[in-house]
Parts: sequence; C-alpha cells; structure tokens
Amino acid sequence: MQPSTQPIGSRLYHAAVIVPSTQSIVLAEIDGKCRLPLISVECGTRAVREIRRELESRWGLTVAVLDFVIGLNYAPVAISELIGPPPGTRCCAIPISEAPSSELDCAQKKVVAQIASGDVDDDNPLRRVGWLAEAAAWVEESTHCSVLLPHAIEQYTAGGGFALLRLESADNRVYWLKAVGPPNFHEFRITTALAAAGAQHLPTLVASRENWRAWLMEDAGTPVQGSWDEAALCSAASALAQLQKKALPYADALIEAGARDHRSTSLKRQMRGWLPLLSKAMRLQTSTSVPKIDDKRLDELMQIGDEACEALLQVKMPDTILHGDLNQGNILFQGEACRFIDWAEARVGCPFLDLFLLPRLAAKRPGSNDATIEATRNAYLRCWRDVLTEEQLEVGLALAPLLAIASHLAGLLDPLRLRLKMDSEQIGYIRSLTRQLDREARNLEMRKPLLGWRR
Repeated sequence: MQPSTQPIGSRLYHAAVIVPSTQSIVLAEIDGKCRLPLISVECGTRAVREIRRELESRWGLTVAVLDFVIGLNYAPVAISELIGPPPGTRCCAIPISEAPSSELDCAQKKVVAQIASGDVDDDNPLRRVGWLAEAAAWVEESTHCSVLLPHAIEQYTAGGGFALLRLESADNRVYWLKAVGPPNFHEFRITTALAAAGAQHLPTLVASRENWRAWLMEDAGTPVQGSWDEAALCSAASALAQLQKKALPYADALIEAGARDHRSTSLKRQMRGWLPLLSKAMRLQTSTSVPKIDDKRLDELMQIGDEACEALLQVKMPDTILHGDLNQGNILFQGEACRFIDWAEARVGCPFLDLFLLPRLAAKRPGSNDATIEATRNAYLRCWRDVLTEEQLEVGLALAPLLAIASHLAGLLDPLRLRLKMDSEQIGYIRSLTRQLDREARNLEMRKPLLGWRR
C-alpha cells in the first residue's frame, strides 16, 4: 500500500472488500492505479459506520465490515463483505491471491482468504463471510418480523468478536444486536443474568446466542443530549435504585458471571496491596503544581478505606449490582422510561457507589448544583427506604464518595490490567484519583464525630 496524504485529526483505512460469490477482492481506480479503496475517517467518529458510508457513496459498494488487520505502513485494513450489487465500472474484482503485493502481503491475503471461506474462529465467530445474513435470519426468527437487507441494518462496531447493529424490521420496529469478544465475554453473561433475574430498566432482551456471545434487544431510546437537568437525574437515580433492589438476591450469581467483586471484604483485601503501586505513581510525578502525597499519608488512606469497609460490614449493608461506567451514553430515555446499557465495567458492592457518580452529569450552573445533587440523592434514597434502615442509609451515603473512588481505583489496579504496561497518562490518572481519595478522606475525618463509625 502506498502512503497517502492524511488530513489532520483523521485516520486512513484501506478496505479489503470480498465478493463472496467469486471469492475475489475489489480494487478501485485511485490516481490511475488499481488499489484497495482508501477511506479517511475523522477521529472521534465510529470508524465502521464511516467506512461503510464512504464505500457506498464514493464507490457504490454496500458492505458489512467483518474485522480489521494491520496493513502495510501500519494502516488498518477493514476486511468487509460485499452485500449489495456487484462492483461498478470504477472498480474491478480479482482473485484474493492476485492482489498486488503493494496492497496486501502474503500473511494478510491468507487472513482475507480465511474470512472469505467462512472458517470460524471460536474467539471470533463473526469473522466470516455470511455472518450478517445469518444474524438477520436470527433476528427474523426471534422477532417474527422481516428485516430488509442491506439498507435496514446500520453497523456501528465490528472486529475482534465485537458487533453493534441497529436493525429495522419491515413494520418499522427497531432492534439492536450486540456481540462481545475477548476480554469482554463477561458483559454477555452479566447482561443475560440481569435479564434472567427480571431486572427492570434494561432494554428488553428478545433473544441471546451463546456461541456468538450476542444478545438482541428492543430499542430503548436515546441518551440525553447536552447537560442533564434535575428531572432527568432524579429519573435515572430512581431507575438505578429499582434495578439494584431487584438484583439484591443475585449478587453471588453476578460475580460468578464476571462482575468485579467490590464487596466490602473484597475491597478491603484489594486495598491492602495498593500502597506500593500508589507510592510508585507518586514518585513518577514530575509536575510541581501540586504536592505529592507521601507514603505516610498513603498508608493512612489505606487505613481509612479499610475502616470505611468495616463500617459497611458493621451495619450489614447489602451488596448489589453497580454499573461502574455511568456516562451519558450508557443511560437511555424513551419518554419517561430510563434504561441502562453497557455492563462491561459492572461490579458488585455497596449500592450507593453509583449514586456518587450521577450528579457529575449535571450542568455546572452557579448556585444550582447543590440543590440538584440533593434532589437526585433524595430520589434515590426514597426507593431504598423500604429495604434499608436509617443507619444503613446514613452510613452508606456518608461513605459513598470515598468508596466510589476506591472502587474505581480497584478497577484500574486490577492484577489482570496491571500485566499490561501503563502509559504516563494512565499513571497520571491514578495519581488524580488518589488525590480525590485524599480529599474525601479529609472530609470524612472532619465529620467523624457525626458519623460514629470511626473511633
């Protein structure tokens, strides 16, 4: 592949479009030469969606993206299946083995040929020609509605066993198909476990498919656009509490499904091993704009965290599902109904930890945030008053800010993640969270006469 001029803020992709009927690959005329189609995708957009749109509008190629490989000059290659009309006059199809070496090397041709032949990889069962048609047939069987290929399907993600499809049936119903690959197999198990438990405030699960780690959902609305107002936050807080209450009997099952164990006993145990890691992160700080936290204070923070976990145990705080990633895109509204999606970061622990994160979605308006936070908190607590005692509510609410940060740190300092080398940005984020932990610990230390949990 020849290097090309790349616009600032974009990434170049080559497209290896497979013609299934002939086991061939499409080349396009670019600058007087036959080459793989070249697409520039703006950073921050969904690459799969933009690749499909560009291939359709520029070359008349209607495709399904199946996977990505690294091409020559390190440009990613989107391996795709032609699902529309044959290539037009500006394109030609040649046998995969005859693709110019300037476009695909021998190893890449082998991968394309394997995908074209339909060979199935257990870890990536979607990496084959014909998968999209099979998915549409599964949707039709599960919904008893016809799906018109190819234009009734929008593809948002692909590759590595992952997929996100929006499908519209002939009677205008909308469904979403999501599949996950490694290392997110647990999201499939958690999502289906929550659905089996009868948890509300999830998109309605229509069907699931174990061999694809895929599930089919009814459309559940859209995220809030822009900053959240008080009504949206209170609605989300109430929905979250109701979901968590429904999941209370299933804490062990959710951990078995793959949710991280952040129950008080487990979080205590994990925190004891953090001191060397946090100390190293502080030593690597080069900025002088904020002081480093010394080892003595880090040790105190671990002790405070330990005592906070012990306080939850003393009041017998129940454990339930925590979302772990309550950003704006993971909370959908359809009229007044609020639903939560994307459970890859799910954990099990004190229910109040997610509540601490919700008000961060609110608009920053002078003088209004305190009232919004209070209203959000009250909406959440009202749902729990028939389950928790006043002591549990008081202690859980007081400790939530500190332990929410500790839970987030536990996710970052997970031994599986630490096997990968962290970059300076990740280490800087760990330092930032440690400072937040320090601030919340100081707030607790000032309030300890009121709390009665620390002596």
